[in-house]
Amino acid sequence: MLHIIINPTSSGGQSLKVWHKIEPRFASSGRPYKVHMSTLDRSIEQICAEITSDGSDNTLFLLGGDGSLNEAVNGIRDFEKTRVGFLQVGSGNDMGRDMQLPRDRDRIIDAVLEGRVLRRLDVGEVLFHDRTDILPGMEDPQYARRLFNVGCGIGFDAECCHAAAASRFKSVLNLLRLGKLIYIASAIRLIFTSQMADCDVTFEGEDDRDMSSGLDGDGANTGGDNVDNTSRPVGTVLHYNRLLFAAFMNHQYQGGGFQFCPHASADDGRLDLCTASDIHRPQFFRIFPHAYKGGHIRYPGVTEERGAAFTLCADRPLWVQTDGEVSCRSSHISVRVLPGRLQIVQ
Repeated sequence: MLHIIINPTSSGGQSLKVWHKIEPRFASSGRPYKVHMSTLDRSIEQICAEITSDGSDNTLFLLGGDGSLNEAVNGIRDFEKTRVGFLQVGSGNDMGRDMQLPRDRDRIIDAVLEGRVLRRLDVGEVLFHDRTDILPGMEDPQYARRLFNVGCGIGFDAECCHAAAASRFKSVLNLLRLGKLIYIASAIRLIFTSQMADCDVTFEGEDDRDMSSGLDGDGANTGGDNVDNTSRPVGTVLHYNRLLFAAFMNHQYQGGGFQFCPHASADDGRLDLCTASDIHRPQFFRIFPHAYKGGHIRYPGVTEERGAAFTLCADRPLWVQTDGEVSCRSSHISVRVLPGRLQIVQ
């Protein structure tokens, strides 16, 4: 069955407007379909959970942004029997940018109607071992585990996402297709107040599917502009002084086009970890502009690593985001990749 799922408020209502334009293609196709509109009382996550819990084969076609896709992946109950197509009309669109989705809507619709599965993408998973400052609606223990498509960040980038979501200018800028300006403005403001933390990151085993925590091994200083595209040995611990942020990336882009991890690939069974630590705040203004093209990783204090699973322990709770969605602060998280979990119709 083909299920069309729409977030009518995405990008200032653009999703609903786009649906009205493309609906005739589906109506004339002869293929049965059902339209679902998310509401405050019935989220995309709940809709996807209901659809994919009956054991049948389903294709989900989403109109929305990265946040809508994040809800969908958290709602899917049977990935093997679920195919996902999407038309991104959000303000960030980092997943579509990394996948180089065609701009031609007809091509995307054709692929959805034909049900062609052209790619299997990895999905990331984060487990919160502790949670503080939990946002309203996120108190349920189910939110202690979240899946993500694009990436999971802790520290400064998550704090920027939190501030951007609360901005009174968000809806206006989204209507003008200038949503990324909220992220940039938040970053410039928060760099002067964001708290840094000392932390340890442990490389866990590729098959540690229980998301086990705990640090073993000796701490090791990461040094300067380290770029390592191979996984370190299991049990390796990297210590970061004055960590500004750590971003565990499945795709290259985040924050509306910033290329945080230029070597990331969503189908390699790995996550790329970008960290910024021991950086004086004035240095931020020299480094930050280069993040738009991935040039930030050449600067001292910015590192890029790769691995299948990590545990991060910080000396204070920090904001955490998954695909730009923030739910709480945490000082202890485990992150891993789920290889080839998501079947993309493209």
